[in-house]
Formats: sequence, C-alpha cells, structure tokens
Amino acid sequence: MRNLAAGLVGLVTLLAAKSAWAAFHIMQITEVFPGTNAQPNAQYIELQMYAAGQNIVGGHTVTVFDAAGTQVMTYTFAANVASGTNQSTILIATAQAATLFGVVPDLTMTPTIPLAGGKVCFETIDCVAWGNYTGGATPSPVGQPAYQARGMILGRSLTRKLGANSMLDGADDTGVSATDFERALPTPRNNAGTAPTIPTSTCGNNAIEGLESCDDNNMTANDGCSAMCVTESCGDGIVQAPETCDDTNTNNTDACSNACGVQAPMVDGPPPSVDGPPMMPGDDGGGCCQTGGAGATPLLALLVLGLLARRRRVR
Repeated sequence: MRNLAAGLVGLVTLLAAKSAWAAFHIMQITEVFPGTNAQPNAQYIELQMYAAGQNIVGGHTVTVFDAAGTQVMTYTFAANVASGTNQSTILIATAQAATLFGVVPDLTMTPTIPLAGGKVCFETIDCVAWGNYTGGATPSPVGQPAYQARGMILGRSLTRKLGANSMLDGADDTGVSATDFERALPTPRNNAGTAPTIPTSTCGNNAIEGLESCDDNNMTANDGCSAMCVTESCGDGIVQAPETCDDTNTNNTDACSNACGVQAPMVDGPPPSVDGPPMMPGDDGGGCCQTGGAGATPLLALLVLGLLARRRRVR
C-alpha cells in the first residue's frame, strides 16, 4: 500500500511537471519592430504559440539586449493572458505603438529596441538577434544575426518566416536568426486577436509618412530609396544596381563581398611542401627547418659542447 501511495505521488509530480512545461514553453518570437521615422518610439515584440495552452505567462519575462549582449531592460508579465488557443499571439508594445497601430498590448514596454544591433529573448526559450550583435548565444542560440551588415530599418518588422502551411511550428526555428527572420510590413496582434490599423502613406511625394523609411520624390528603385519608399543599401538582402549579390552578412571571404559584389570565395593556402631527410641542425625531416628558431638552440649548444669535449680528449 505504501509503495502504491509513493507511486501515485510520483505520477502526480510527473504530470504536474509536464503540465508546467506545457504552460508557456511552446512559444516563439515572431516579430520585433523598431519604430518608424515619424514614430521611433512605436516599438513592439510579438510572441506566438504553436500549441494550445501556452498562456500561463504570469511572472515570465521578455528581455532586450544591446549589440554587446548587455541587458537593456526586462519586462515581466503581471498575469496570464486569456487565450491559449494554438497560434495565439501575445503583444509587448510601447504606448506609442499601441496608438500608432490601434492595438492594446498585453504587456507595456518602453522604447528600448536598438536599431543597429541587439537581441530579444523570451525567457530562455527563444531569442532573435540582428545587425551588429556580438554578445553570444546565452540564453538561447541565435547563430548569425539577421541582417548582420545593416541592422533593422525603421518602418519594417523583423518577422519570422513560416513554412508552406503558413502556420507557426517548431520547424520554423533553426536557431539561426539570419535564416529564420526577414523584413516585412508590421502586423502586431495582441492576445485578443485584434487586427492592427496600418498607417497610410503616399510614396513618391517627397514626404516621409507612415511606414516609409525614405521618400525621394519618385518611385524609382536603385537610387537609394526603393519604389516602396524603403531605404536601399548593401546588406539589406535585396540585389539592386550596381550590386551583383547581397547576402546580408559581414563575411568578406564568401562568394559575396562586403561591397555586395560577386567574388571567388577565399580558400586556404597550398599545403606545406614536403621536407627532405634531416640535413642540418634544426631540420627534423618533417617540415620544421627552423635552423635559427628557438627549437634549434638546445641542439646547437649540445653540438658545440661535444666538439669542445673532443678537443680536450685529443690534447
């Protein structure tokens, strides 16, 4: 009877642990928005569930880091959110973003998202990094930052790519931000599922409005401001003249240079030449041949001492 009771206690404990794990862990960061030109403080972070019952977020945190990996701010949920339906979203946003998009956030934040580079993490479960972030992988792997060479652009959201089914699932997270995220129009949704109101603008009127990051009085691409009034530059992932490639990263040894030109990838130099048999002090026949190096000094000293000893014996 005592063993049965102990077994039941263990089963209850196991089920409780499993339930606790399922309460908020099956979640990913799906959007990070840095604001607009007109409203740079209109920032938000969006989380999304990819299983039911992930709404037990009370007491859990979202943390913003700068490019060096230093914690900028942590935001803590005061309570759980209402909807735990699969694919439900949770919105962490500034008051300015709430006004701009007409959506009430589930958690209010301050404008702390760095544009050039940084990282956002939901607990230790999921992180995304972008731009010139160099702060490491703790607490969750981020791989190469998204848009490493450029960082984020005002008016565009860093948005997680979804698979062919257009639904979030575990396969949408590879642990490499550059692979998992792309720039897109912002679509913030709170836990109630409220659709946002997207600010309007007229591209080509020489006035930066709405979600525009530039407006040069025309709708011509390849002049630094795209036909959609988005700033163009090497590192934005879009090939525009005179570029011949754009891989978004800062690796200057791959097939696309830091100037966004196709190049032959750099390879290691030729293998070391095969060395001959030992001929001189310091030559071990294995390619060292450092006759003047530190390794040759003891051998040379022994040779001199041997010659001196031989001269004494001859006398």
